[in-house]
Amino acid sequence: MRRGFLQCGLPQRVSLDHDTVFYDNVSSLFPTLIHLWLVALGVEVRFIQHPPPRGHSRIERTHRTVHQQGLEGQHPADGMALQRGLDERREFLGSRYLSSSLGGRPPLVAFPEARHSGRPYRLEWEEELLDMQRVADYLAHVRWYRRVSSQGQVAVGAICTI
Repeated sequence: MRRGFLQCGLPQRVSLDHDTVFYDNVSSLFPTLIHLWLVALGVEVRFIQHPPPRGHSRIERTHRTVHQQGLEGQHPADGMALQRGLDERREFLGSRYLSSSLGGRPPLVAFPEARHSGRPYRLEWEEELLDMQRVADYLAHVRWYRRVSSQGQVAVGAICTI
């Protein structure tokens, strides 16, 4: 996410699926650290209503296209070479690939505002960008719960403690 933020700016909001990387969907739906990090940065977190691929059909299609065009059959020497290839493919698809659904224009020509959010982000600014009051406010407006077994064990994620 940081790499994306560096290139495209800090988004106003992100749309997420119901994966455990974003909240504990095992016992309480409590947000994970990455979810709370986004909240602290001032990024609105929205969860899709329908499971993938329906809930994120455009995103899932883009992932499939990038996978087919940028990963399948590729054998990069290392992670940096892989990233360069993916960046080149993303740039081609966004800036040079002509889309019939956009009147023969590339997506970032049709929608230049999609190139950058207008909210600059730098790693060295992150500590100042983080606002823990936003996290406290977010957590205060939701009722959080934990499952308790018949023996009195409290579920914390997939782990039970006494």
